[in-house]
Amino acid sequence: MKTAVGAVLALFGTVCTGAPQVKSEPARFEVVSIKPCDESLRERDSVRVSPARLRIGCSTAENSILAAYVVYPGGRPLPRGLSVADALFDAGASVQNGPSWLRSMRFTIEATTKVPTSVEEMRGPLIQRVLNDRFKLRAHEASRDMAVYELVQDKGGAAEFKPAQPGSCFEMDATKTPPTAHGGKAPPPICGGFRRSEAGGVDGYHVTIASICRAVSNGLNKPVVDKTGLTGLYDVHLEVAFEQLPVVRGMFRNRPQPPDSSVSEAADSDGGGSVFAAMRKLGFRLQSAKGVAKVIVIDHIELPSAN
Repeated sequence: MKTAVGAVLALFGTVCTGAPQVKSEPARFEVVSIKPCDESLRERDSVRVSPARLRIGCSTAENSILAAYVVYPGGRPLPRGLSVADALFDAGASVQNGPSWLRSMRFTIEATTKVPTSVEEMRGPLIQRVLNDRFKLRAHEASRDMAVYELVQDKGGAAEFKPAQPGSCFEMDATKTPPTAHGGKAPPPICGGFRRSEAGGVDGYHVTIASICRAVSNGLNKPVVDKTGLTGLYDVHLEVAFEQLPVVRGMFRNRPQPPDSSVSEAADSDGGGSVFAAMRKLGFRLQSAKGVAKVIVIDHIELPSAN
């Protein structure tokens, strides 16, 4: 979002040789329904999509704003393996100002298009238009400094950090059924994920440095920025208690919280079983730094018109 959030989407044109320029309007929702949600349906923050339909179940206006203007501002897909919660956490995104109902009231939004439209386009530019038209949203983007950690290679490099081994995990795709436990044994690990290690600690299989940074971020309650210069996929064992490093997808926070002053490298001088010690054993170091967080500042918003 390079200009005011409330800007109207621009028309675009196609030029044909020997013919006048023809302008057509970008995809838009033809029908939009916004209703206070029935929380008894237990669909809080659910998202259901089909090629021409979007349903956002029981979500706050704040969450819709963050998804539309931080996660999918241009209607582009997220990088593989990156969830909406991860993207918000990485950006340190937050919404400032606005009435209290912005964060407390929940709405169910159902909308349809005439033609098949990607989920990223619907949750980004098309929902932006809904927020502008129905919530009368006017806002602008700002930034603020935030505390982060940088992940860097320690002296001597990450000698114990091993490239991913072929066949070490199950590669998921839309055509495959997730593996299940068999013969009393745990199912094979899923590529790109983490799980509790049988030897204690946490194991990751075919994970990127970015994935490790997000998992460590969750444990430290601060974004961790990759400064290692390493690329590729890796199999990694972290000698840290699973409870210190919540890596289940649904457990990722949707934005950084005020850092716990008790969790710091200085307080970790004994190095026993901590995230800092685990990263040092792999040949990395976490160092304090300053980052920039995205802030959506609300200038005006109203309760949505009834329908």
